[in-house]
Amino acid sequence: MLTATVFLPLAGAIVIAGLLRGHQARLFAIVIAIADLILAAIVFSTYNQSDGGFQFQYEYNNWIPLLDNTFIRYSLAVDGLSTPLVLLTGLLGVAAIFSSWRIDHRQKEYFAWLLVLQTAVMG
Repeated sequence: MLTATVFLPLAGAIVIAGLLRGHQARLFAIVIAIADLILAAIVFSTYNQSDGGFQFQYEYNNWIPLLDNTFIRYSLAVDGLSTPLVLLTGLLGVAAIFSSWRIDHRQKEYFAWLLVLQTAVMG
C-alpha cells in the first residue's frame, strides 16, 4: 500500500510524458493526484496509533546490484509522525494541480514534472 502511494504519481507522470497531450495531461494528472490522495488517506486512517512505531513496513534487500556483489536495499515504512505528512502531501498534490489549472504553456511537461515532484516529496 505504501509503495503504491509513493510511486503512483511517477507512473502517472510516465503515462503523461509518453501518451497524452495538453488538456488530457491535465485531466489525467488530477485523476492520479486524487487517487494518490485516497491512498494516502487509507494509510493515514489505517495506522494504528495505539501500537505506535513503524507500520506498513516493506523491505527488499536485493533491489539494485552493485559492482562488489552487494545490493542497494529498498525499505519503506511510516510512523506516527510521518502518517499525517503523507496525508498532507497527498492533499497538497491535489491542491497544486487545481491551482495550476490555467497553465496553457507546455501542459504535458508541467503536469508530468509536477507528478514527479509529488513522488519525490511522498518518498
